[in-house]
Amino acid sequence: MTQLEELGSRLSPQRRALLGELARRRAAPVRIPRRDGGGPLRASFAQARLWLVDQLEQGASAYQVPLPVRLRGVLDIDALAGSLTDLIGRHEALRTAFREDDADGLLQVVRPPQPITLPVTDLAGLSEPQQQAAVREHLAEDQAAPFDLAEGRLLRARLLRLAPDHHVLLAGAHHIGFDGWSVPLFHRELAAGYNARVRGELPRLPAPELQYADYSAWQRRQLTGARLDRLLDYWSERLAGAVELELPTDRPVQEVRSTRGGTARVAIPRELMADLAELARSQGASLFMAMAAALGVMFSRHTGGQDICFGTTYADRDRSELHSVIGFFTNTFVLRTDLSGKPGFRELLQRTRERAVGDYTHAGLPFDLLVDHLQPRRVGNRTPFFRVHFQVEEAAGTLSAYEELPAYQGLSAEGLVPEFVAAKFDLSFTLRSAADGGLVDLVYSADLFDAATADRLVAQLRTVLAALVAEPDRGIAELPIPELPRPAAPQPAPSGGTGAQQQAVSEELTAQVRQAWQSALGLEDFGPHEDFFDLGGNSFAAIKVRRLLGGRVPMVDLFRFRTVHQLAAHLGGLSDRTAEPAGLWSELTTPGPSAEVSLICVPYAGGNAAAYQPLAERLPSRIALWAANLPGHEGGGAAADLLPLPEATQRLADELQERVSGPVVVYGHCAGASQAIDLARELEDRGVPVRAVFIGASLTDPEAAANLSRATDSPDDELHGYIKAIGGFDGALDEADLRQVLRVLRHDMVDATRFQRDTHAAPPRRLRAPVHCVLGDADPATPEFGTRYLGWQVFAESVSLDVLPGAGHYFLRDRAAELAAIIESRTGLADDRIPVLCLPHTGAGASFFHPWLEAAGDRFLPVPLELPGREKRIAEEPCRTVAAAVDDLLPQALRAAGAAKRVVVFGHCLGGVLAYELAHRLVTSTDIEVARILVSGAPGPLVPRVRKATGLPDDEFLARLEELAGYRHPALDDPDMVELLLPVLRADQEMYEGYCRTEPAPLDVPITTLRGAQDALVSAAEVAQWQAATAAPLDSREFPGGHMYLTDRAGEVLDLISRELS
Repeated sequence: MTQLEELGSRLSPQRRALLGELARRRAAPVRIPRRDGGGPLRASFAQARLWLVDQLEQGASAYQVPLPVRLRGVLDIDALAGSLTDLIGRHEALRTAFREDDADGLLQVVRPPQPITLPVTDLAGLSEPQQQAAVREHLAEDQAAPFDLAEGRLLRARLLRLAPDHHVLLAGAHHIGFDGWSVPLFHRELAAGYNARVRGELPRLPAPELQYADYSAWQRRQLTGARLDRLLDYWSERLAGAVELELPTDRPVQEVRSTRGGTARVAIPRELMADLAELARSQGASLFMAMAAALGVMFSRHTGGQDICFGTTYADRDRSELHSVIGFFTNTFVLRTDLSGKPGFRELLQRTRERAVGDYTHAGLPFDLLVDHLQPRRVGNRTPFFRVHFQVEEAAGTLSAYEELPAYQGLSAEGLVPEFVAAKFDLSFTLRSAADGGLVDLVYSADLFDAATADRLVAQLRTVLAALVAEPDRGIAELPIPELPRPAAPQPAPSGGTGAQQQAVSEELTAQVRQAWQSALGLEDFGPHEDFFDLGGNSFAAIKVRRLLGGRVPMVDLFRFRTVHQLAAHLGGLSDRTAEPAGLWSELTTPGPSAEVSLICVPYAGGNAAAYQPLAERLPSRIALWAANLPGHEGGGAAADLLPLPEATQRLADELQERVSGPVVVYGHCAGASQAIDLARELEDRGVPVRAVFIGASLTDPEAAANLSRATDSPDDELHGYIKAIGGFDGALDEADLRQVLRVLRHDMVDATRFQRDTHAAPPRRLRAPVHCVLGDADPATPEFGTRYLGWQVFAESVSLDVLPGAGHYFLRDRAAELAAIIESRTGLADDRIPVLCLPHTGAGASFFHPWLEAAGDRFLPVPLELPGREKRIAEEPCRTVAAAVDDLLPQALRAAGAAKRVVVFGHCLGGVLAYELAHRLVTSTDIEVARILVSGAPGPLVPRVRKATGLPDDEFLARLEELAGYRHPALDDPDMVELLLPVLRADQEMYEGYCRTEPAPLDVPITTLRGAQDALVSAAEVAQWQAATAAPLDSREFPGGHMYLTDRAGEVLDLISRELS
């Protein structure tokens, strides 16, 4: 019996009741009171932080919360608008404006409620694929549109009408008034209000216990005196000596980082998630703590550090009175992982748990107060202390806030999961529980990382988790975790010039390599910089090359060094590709044998080759894009590096003729138009076939002579202001960087103006190639373009105009798809042949289909798609799930579709599964039409795959593959080739055996199945199951042969494809 119970037993019933009430009051925390009516309302610390970010980044989309909902059924628009009005009236945080005050800092100003109207955009006249594309575009537009935090409208909404009974509500809030907890609260109240109004009733929702301003006033009163000192003391000690993580980035870190981001995802198998959770529980740790420890291990491998700092978030909503309040209650704190002393994972988990418990106990200190107190080194707009953020959402169905919505009367409601591509941090990992395991989502800064690097990071995290769970007591430094292949920073291809490095390559070695290639490829004439695989090379040819070179080169190097020059340099000891002299041209598209023309691109004033990457990603495979790297334009160069326009033209033309053969199309943007015109004329004079010249965002200047002094003599501030006015300089630059950029920009503008002046004064020979102007009608730099574009006739005999509605000056960034379609159409490159996307079987690469390119003739265009982990992508981590492979293949498919936006998809065995799932993604998520799916040697998507090979030891695995396929691949007779291919074979087989749809997803696309009549691996009955995948009658064909009949019957298969498409 406790002392309190003993005392209570001696009291009267009345006194015992009084004692009990006092005990209850003592146990319950003091509830947050409502604020006093008078005095200014100071913003919370979190609001102040986001307001400052908004001022620095001018409304960047990283802090916007999209809340889209698809509504099917007869919608009462007035009831929906009324429910939104009610919701805003209930929650002051959604109608709070912000203003600065000299005495009190940032203040909240709660605006009175105003009725909501819902603008409606009618998309009913579009086809279904066009509607899907339009919905995505409107979503992206809304997320990119800034909020005015001084106005006090932090929730906005509008409707898209797809049909009388089909709408999409585009709602969105600013993070300053809305956190993750607020998402399901918003949806519950919106549905409840709508349902009540449809019934003719007023909503009967209980009023929120508090408003957000009550919390912010209470928070500021709490964070004073001894409590604040204790929190500051804890974090000062916790972060003493902490070092910011140095990440292995693809591009140099700049002081000012934009919010431009991308996403990557990897699935965590159910067994691995369960084992990880169980191991964490055995050490008294949470899944969050296990994730922190695992990330520490992974980044320790990358950096060599043993003291790793991450950022994570904490929702300050422990008090029940805050559960019904919409607002921004999120705080950030730093988690520090100690890997010193070579611990095992079990010991590391214990360390992480001990420190994380203390960190969470003190997580109530606003991050900005900590930063103000410790004064760490600040770099531009970057978050101090950490560059990697992570969080864990442990409850299964975490995405239900977006996907599983409350019921709407008379409607079916579906949440559209927003694509969060705005990067708040350099890297941000989220581990989510899912029904079949877990998902790791990564949002990365596109300023620093390529998509391929992000994919490698999430794939390696899965590998790290598996290794840690498999051997939790083994020292983490000893675990067999493969190193992440570091992608080389984008480098220009080697120059054919006569630099010192070029001369250092042995002529004897070059001759040996060339002779080996001639024998292996059956070719006599090719250039020193042509790609082995583009010339018809494959794994068999590589085996022969290795033998002809005496077996002294590892097989992997034949895939890494894919030109005669690179391989000869490597054999001579010049193995570092970056040591080769930098060229003036970078090929930004994936090299391929189907390219018919080269698009030669000159960047805008002050720009570089990277400006054309968005365009490269949207061009069809028939067009190879080469972008100019002009000296001095990469930053850090001296003034002497900059080339006068005439000299640049000569050097660009010299190298281009060494690097590129066949017809070219030239494109120049802004001031780069003058360089493009001069280069095109020079190429014509040298006999190079120039099909067309495209001029982007530029008008010729008859008054160039008068304007030259303005371009030469205008102050930097004036020039800076002009470029900002037309959409340049996305982020702030420090003084040194700004002067450097302005110096290069001024050089380019002056050179372009001089070129125009001289041409107008004494017009030279006009171009034979037509000039096509592409201008944005919202570009302030090209006024009166409707008539002034004809001024380009001084340079060319034929001039035309294409207008991009709503486009500004730098439309290369966000209108690349439209520009690609214009280039394809104007140059006559719109191939009448329909692209047939070809996906290979287990372990094979795109070269399997190279013989089809010629054999198909004029009937159709085979487009072999490249999977990671093989041939040209040998250094990349192979995909282990069908979903990951489809994510990887989708950009290639979009590029292959081109302006016609129509494809056929073919795949054999594993490729058949990938073909179907890729087609499914194209049909349901893009505006691409899939005319037919051809599936070869694969059972239907609902047929369970038995795990026959996955997980076996190497010898048994290879033997089982040979048994399943019915033949032995000759490459497996070479031990080095086995070592090279085994990871890909294992990943492909894991992908194939792990695939099975649990429910049919029939497409309105015809499917043709192909099978070897003697196939012992896939039965005719299993092939017939493809009927469940199509709404059309299934067309089934058989050929003589077993599972790999395709190797002997390619001609018959091509004839079949041709007949199916006719």
